[in-house]
Amino acid sequence: DFWSDPNEAQKVMKTLKEKKDVVSSYHSLELIMDDIDTMIELGNEVNTVEEAKNAMEPLAKILDAVLMGK
Repeated sequence: DFWSDPNEAQKVMKTLKEKKDVVSSYHSLELIMDDIDTMIELGNEVNTVEEAKNAMEPLAKILDAVLMGK
């Protein structure tokens, strides 16, 4: 039984959490990349330097937060 050895169960649960955290971070990055792709497409349509500059700072903050694990 999995729970009959609490130490081993704790190790497995810790490993599981670490792997879930990695998957969650990856998923967050995927969503950000989708948003960036959309902004690039819109930028190509609108094609203004000012709009590109306005989009860079919020994206950099989101990416930084994800990479820092926040």
